[in-house]
Amino acid sequence: MISLGSKVLNGTPRIVISLNDATPPHLIQAARQFGLDIVELRIDQYASFDSQYVLQEAVKFRDCSTIATIRIKAEGGGWKLSEQERLSLFKKIIPEVSAVDIELSAGTILPDVVRTAHAAKKTVILSYHNFDGTPALKELNGIMDKAKLLGADIVKVAALAVKQEDIQVLAGFTIAHAKKNIVTIAMGSEGTLSRVFFPALGSLLTYAYVGQPTAPGQLGYVELLELLRKFYPNRP
Repeated sequence: MISLGSKVLNGTPRIVISLNDATPPHLIQAARQFGLDIVELRIDQYASFDSQYVLQEAVKFRDCSTIATIRIKAEGGGWKLSEQERLSLFKKIIPEVSAVDIELSAGTILPDVVRTAHAAKKTVILSYHNFDGTPALKELNGIMDKAKLLGADIVKVAALAVKQEDIQVLAGFTIAHAKKNIVTIAMGSEGTLSRVFFPALGSLLTYAYVGQPTAPGQLGYVELLELLRKFYPNRP
């Protein structure tokens, strides 16, 4: 069993809300009233990457379990500066959050981010995103093995589903690795159902939005929460 801040990931579907500094405060407050699980700080979408500014934004969610994400453009993010600047910002924000999410493709900075996070006793999510389609099961298994070898506490795989067979591949992958702390998402309209039902197969987290979606096929927070409460009786 693994925890993300104060939230124990024990089979109860947990919702991650992706927020940036432009998310309207009234929407955040509304989500708080429903009960926030986990907040993903999409730092790559902030108006400023100044470390003091980023830390001030993080303080607003000190009472929540938080994930720091500085996503690169190639995997759907907005980060435009150098990798060394990204590494520096990761190192400054890690002490203030519960977990860090960095792409498996990050290359040179990945070992430093993993090492810094683990030294601070933070959870490491290594993520893979494919906006073109769903890889074959053999490739997905390779992604899992590589992420674990590089120090992932949680492995997140998000791939575009263009047909039902893609859902089946991702579902089988999730079931096969359910005991390895996995998060699996089928992106796109075809994959929206995965955000509700993949937790039943072993996926630890599901993502929602308030304001604007951060990935294709995302559901709004309130809508997803209501669906989870309908299909998972133990979901508060």
